[in-house]
Amino acid sequence: MKLEVNLYDKINDKDLKYAVIMARYNNKWIFCKHRERETHEIPGGYREYNENILDTARLQDVNWKKRQGRLILISTYYGHFLY
Repeated sequence: MKLEVNLYDKINDKDLKYAVIMARYNNKWIFCKHRERETHEIPGGYREYNENILDTARLQDVNWKKRQGRLILISTYYGHFLY
């Protein structure tokens, strides 16, 4: 099995269905412990109908309300497994 990832400079906002947050705090990356697995993962989640993708991202960042950090869109990507 191989993972293929494509990066895009521009994409139509309505085509974005999921937000992934790679956040840093005190110069360290933030990971969340998954409640159903014994793994630490990058926060992410599906957007609601008509929800702004940056609002989706803010909801995934568990410390957003504490830090009021800034979100910067770095890249959009599409990944899928090749069998």
